[in-house]
Amino acid sequence: MTQAFNPGLAYGDRVGRYVAYRPTYPNEAVSHMLRHRQRADPIDIADIGAGTGILSAQLLRYGHRVFAVEPEGQMRQAAQATLSGCPGFQSVDGSAEATTLPDRSVDLVVAAQALHWFEPTAARREFARILRPGGRAAAIWNERRRSGSVFRTAFEHFLSEMQQDIVGDRQSYAETVDDVAGRFFGVGSYAEAAFSHDDRLDRRQFAGRILSGSFAPGAAHQRYAHWCAAIDDFFDAHAESGYVTIEYETVVVSGTV
Repeated sequence: MTQAFNPGLAYGDRVGRYVAYRPTYPNEAVSHMLRHRQRADPIDIADIGAGTGILSAQLLRYGHRVFAVEPEGQMRQAAQATLSGCPGFQSVDGSAEATTLPDRSVDLVVAAQALHWFEPTAARREFARILRPGGRAAAIWNERRRSGSVFRTAFEHFLSEMQQDIVGDRQSYAETVDDVAGRFFGVGSYAEAAFSHDDRLDRRQFAGRILSGSFAPGAAHQRYAHWCAAIDDFFDAHAESGYVTIEYETVVVSGTV
């Protein structure tokens, strides 16, 4: 889960694919994130590292007000293009460590697939500043199931080989959700829940999902055509009735800061 590269630079040239092909989160998981809110009426939520607004869009459907805090310009613009007409949405140029939000301005701080990017001490301090009394923080991840079936094992091996093709060595994704959550919240000071989330993808969607990854080459990269051909070959080898299914465990952690 730990990456040693800048997320803005990693995702900036593939924002369109990110918008089109990244998975959403199960409604049950999003509802779980909201279960500790202090009142029944709409609340103010800071979505930190909001990216293109995947989680923000789901939170807005519950009628809440969402401050989508994102430091990377192209991702922030993509969220604005999709969500600017939605009541309760506000795009914010800021980061986990410096949101620019006022003191005690939100009831809930959330992070989707982003907590591992944050500097824990500075982010905790910032979240404590912007949260109202009784407010909480929560994070959500779609964690791919990596073993237990022929397809899962083959897919992990394929991704490892493709990543090595670009960077020459496999980057470390060894950290678990518990590692990241423990470093942020403190060991034993958060609650965790998990939800099954399967994503059935056709050829175009499967290619887009892989090519939206931070380690994938952009269209101008000399290895891009090779990647597209390899993805096609893998799909042909594993698809059933024109689809493959990527299985996720969606994990929600929540606690106080």
